[in-house]
Amino acid sequence: MKNLQSKKMLPSEASEVSSKLMEVFNAFVASECTESGRRGFAVYAAAENILARMREGAEVWLLKEEENIAAVGEFVLPAHITLLFVLPAYQGSGAGGLLFKRLIDRIQSRNKDQADLKITVNAVPAAQGFYKRLGFVPTTEWRYIEGIPSVPMVLEMPC
Repeated sequence: MKNLQSKKMLPSEASEVSSKLMEVFNAFVASECTESGRRGFAVYAAAENILARMREGAEVWLLKEEENIAAVGEFVLPAHITLLFVLPAYQGSGAGGLLFKRLIDRIQSRNKDQADLKITVNAVPAAQGFYKRLGFVPTTEWRYIEGIPSVPMVLEMPC
């Protein structure tokens, strides 16, 4: 595996992160979305909206190899992973698992007063196998959530 390091996203990195999110979305997710889903994700991934979510408490984490972004993850409290995208060159390298571990560590740290923690995600078809391997289970059948095909999933874990 490459020398990958996790770090919290800096506001100055928002434009680059936005570009990387759109690259992965267009490569692996967009073709299965409705037109409104594609437009909605572009708005969600815009640099100014990433920064706005951070100001509201979301945490955005990067996995980097030197200065290259390998993966981007974001969560909101109490314990919802809003995205975890791995750049094509890093898929299959373990980057997704490494960033997932960082997100889980941060979620647990932010929820240390909870006896049990339910971590949720709305997994797109391309990511369902990844989340299942990490122990997530579907809570309902797939459906379109804001124009993006998703399966709501949950991982129950002690804090």
